[in-house]
Amino acid sequence: MLTEEIAPTDVREVVLPPGAGEMISPGMIIKLRSEHTGDGFAMVEATMPPRTQGPAFHMHTREDETFYILEGALRVRVGEQTLTAQAGSTVFMPRGVPHTFCNPFEEPVRVLGIITPGGFERFFEDQLEVLKSVPGGGRPDPAAFEALGRKYGGVMMGPPMPLDE
Repeated sequence: MLTEEIAPTDVREVVLPPGAGEMISPGMIIKLRSEHTGDGFAMVEATMPPRTQGPAFHMHTREDETFYILEGALRVRVGEQTLTAQAGSTVFMPRGVPHTFCNPFEEPVRVLGIITPGGFERFFEDQLEVLKSVPGGGRPDPAAFEALGRKYGGVMMGPPMPLDE
């Protein structure tokens, strides 16, 4: 939980102690919402378990994403580049450039994500609702994810990055 609620028109300093923020799912914490930054950006902290595939190869039409790797390593494809981002690395994925990522390694990776402008943090909440709607923890209809992506200006470009690439 945030230390205090902030009205959208009342942008001011926010100080969060370690581990604080809005946990929207295991491994995903919204640290700052667009409402906290005058719609300037949102900040999320995500932990990806070992040997986990990420999202489909996609691009954003409205947002830039920046990942700062806090712990572990993340395999990233940005445009034509494929690289391993170790702890301490920064990866910038501008709007209009296709990208995806995965954790093919044996350790979890913890990432701080900054999304500009703000607002895209709501995608993660909506995504969780789509996942919750699938009975028995099965895989959701790909069309539901594609529609959700379009709602937030995403364009699907291809399959997720394989773990053995």
